[in-house]
Amino acid sequence: MGHGERKERYRREECWNEFIELRESAIALGLPARARLRLVEIPLALPAILAGIKISAVINVGTATLGALIGAGGYGQPILTGIQLDDHALILSGAIPAALLALLVQAFFELVERLMLPREPSLSSSRRPRKRS
Repeated sequence: MGHGERKERYRREECWNEFIELRESAIALGLPARARLRLVEIPLALPAILAGIKISAVINVGTATLGALIGAGGYGQPILTGIQLDDHALILSGAIPAALLALLVQAFFELVERLMLPREPSLSSSRRPRKRS
């Protein structure tokens, strides 16, 4: 196991431990199960949920081009025909729009993430005490 893998594993363990501590705190405060789910567990899980949805949507766009293999057409049709005819321009006429669509879907879900997830405070926005002269 390399240094990067160990570092990632420790980061995941820290996040998991933090999740457990926050959940136990909510239980200690006497929050009912539904309130715990709505106020603690879902907000903590939301980044992972949104990342999974984004990844699956982008993969679906790429996989949809395979529909041409069963006669469904779409952007996969020019790719498949271009491969059969050894026509690079025809391949690109299907591959470029499919890639752009995948990038568009990814950008859309990144926008959704920005709108749904709270922003972390940055150091530049924190107020520092002014020096008196």
